[in-house]
Amino acid sequence: MLGFWNSQSVWIGADMRRMNEIRDLLDAAKIRHRVKTRSHMSQWSGRGTTRGSLGSIGNPVEQMYSYEIFVHRQDAEQARHLIG
Repeated sequence: MLGFWNSQSVWIGADMRRMNEIRDLLDAAKIRHRVKTRSHMSQWSGRGTTRGSLGSIGNPVEQMYSYEIFVHRQDAEQARHLIG
């Protein structure tokens, strides 16, 4: 089982295409993984969210989200090797 106490982060980035490539590599190697997605525009700042206060005009869509891939601690070294 992949839980908080036995998982390790192997990749953090904002590129959705690269994240999907890594997930495909992990699937092919039969390494269980999970992805945590963070939205940078929904962060609270002062009287509301960043997007609500400032809008999203001028912010590239590619940079609105960041992704973090976790694998089981035992598979972390193999996953890092696959990712390169």
